[in-house]
Amino acid sequence: MIHLKNNPAVTVAMPVYNGSMYIRESIESILNQTFSDFEFLIVDDGSSDNSVEIINTYKDSRINLLCHTTNLGTSTALNKAIANASGTYIAIMHCDDISLPHRLEQQVLFMEENSHIGVCGSSVHIFGQRDQVWCYETDSDDIKCKLLFRSAFVHPVVMMRKNLFSEYNVSYNPLYHYTEDYDLWRQLLSKTHFANIPDILLKYRIHSHQVTMKYNFEQQIEAGRIRLAQIHELGITPTEEEFQIHQTLSNGILPDNQELIQLWFQKLENANNHLGYYPKQALTKLLSEFTTKHLWE
Repeated sequence: MIHLKNNPAVTVAMPVYNGSMYIRESIESILNQTFSDFEFLIVDDGSSDNSVEIINTYKDSRINLLCHTTNLGTSTALNKAIANASGTYIAIMHCDDISLPHRLEQQVLFMEENSHIGVCGSSVHIFGQRDQVWCYETDSDDIKCKLLFRSAFVHPVVMMRKNLFSEYNVSYNPLYHYTEDYDLWRQLLSKTHFANIPDILLKYRIHSHQVTMKYNFEQQIEAGRIRLAQIHELGITPTEEEFQIHQTLSNGILPDNQELIQLWFQKLENANNHLGYYPKQALTKLLSEFTTKHLWE
C-alpha cells in the first residue's frame, strides 16, 4: 500500500461525550503506540463535563480536536472524523478503553499484508466490572455469516480502509444511536472482506456509565432492526414467530421447538442458495452449530 507523501498512514478516530472519567488513559494509550505514523482526530460531541479541558492539556501535534456545540450522536461524530481524515486507514477508539501498545503496529502490518481485507478487528480483554477475554471469528466467511445474528467485531478495536467510505458511499447511520457499528458492517458485508486478529489488542472497559450498560434495551431494539434488514436482503419477509426465533437465537438462547428452528434455518439456507448473499458453506456450518453447542460461548 502506497501512502501519500506527508499524509499519515493511520487516522485514529475517537468520539467523546462526557468522557472525563477515563479519557486520559485512552488518549495516552494511543500516544504511546509503538507505531507513530498517525493523526489522532478527537471529536467532542457537545460534552458538558471537562473532557475538552483534559484533551487540551495534551500538546502532541498528532492530536486534532474537533468540537460540536451540541450532542449530535456517535454516528455524526465518527462521520465528521472520517470526512476530515488524512490516513490510509481509520482506527476507531473509544474514550473509555485502552489500546495495547502494539495495536496500531500489528493492525497496519496485517492490512498491508492482506490487501483484500477492508475491516480488521481483534480479540479483546474485558476489564472493570468483568474480567475475561472475548475472541471472535477470524475468517471473513464466518464473520459475514455471524452478522446475520450479531456483530462480529468490537468496535473500538476496528481498523478500516478509508477508501471504503468513498468507493461504496457508506457511512455511519445517525438513525442508529447504539448499534451504528453493526449497521456499518451490514452495509459493507457484500463489498469487502473482514478479519479479526487473534491477539488481544484492546482492553475493553465494562462500567455502569457506558452506552451498552445504560441503553441495553434500546440497543437490542436497534440490533433487531439490523437483523431484519439482512433477512429482507435475502428476499424473506419473516412471520412474527420466525423473527422471534431469530431474535432469541441471536441473544444466545436456544428455543425449545427444534422443528420450528430447523424450518426457519431451511428457509434462510434456501434463500441464500438462490441469492448467494452469504458464503454458503460457512452459513451451513454456522446454522448447524446451533444444535450442537451454545453458539456465543
